[in-house]
Amino acid sequence: MKLTDHYISRRILQLIPVLLGISIVTFLLIQLMPSDPAAVVLRVANTPATPEAIAAMREKLGLDRPLPVQYFDWLWHVLRLDFGQSFVTGKPVLQEVMHYVPTTLILTACATLLIFAIGLPMGIVAALYRDTVFDQISRLFAYIGVAMPSFWLGFLLIYVFSFKLGWVSVIHQGRSPIGSCRHLP
Repeated sequence: MKLTDHYISRRILQLIPVLLGISIVTFLLIQLMPSDPAAVVLRVANTPATPEAIAAMREKLGLDRPLPVQYFDWLWHVLRLDFGQSFVTGKPVLQEVMHYVPTTLILTACATLLIFAIGLPMGIVAALYRDTVFDQISRLFAYIGVAMPSFWLGFLLIYVFSFKLGWVSVIHQGRSPIGSCRHLP
């Protein structure tokens, strides 16, 4: 076995406890949420959340069992790619997620193209004209881009380019989930 093969296999083995730890932390954070999942499910189904209905839903969802049992049951289902049913649509969650994968890949490709189309030329020009006004402005944009949370920057860009300038549509208008970069749903 080559040295690189040994290194890669060792790193993959080290990944297992990390993923297990992340799954435990994620599971526990979900358990610490202030709302009762059974009450939320009943609310989504427009069912009155009486104490009896909540108790029945907790039993149906398996929330009445001890936390370690719930965790291992959840982990077993996740390892088999069984994420359960959506409480809103009733469809399998994996099917719901896979429905949006093509659109997500198109969005990723468009964002990557945009990064190369804007960032690469800006970086080249800033490097060629070092310590000029253009270099300072490009550095300012880079600092803002790194410092600003991506979700906030996303909302800001949606607001400017969709609502103010009208260049893109943010409302899904019955198109298929696969579109173009200009009309991503």
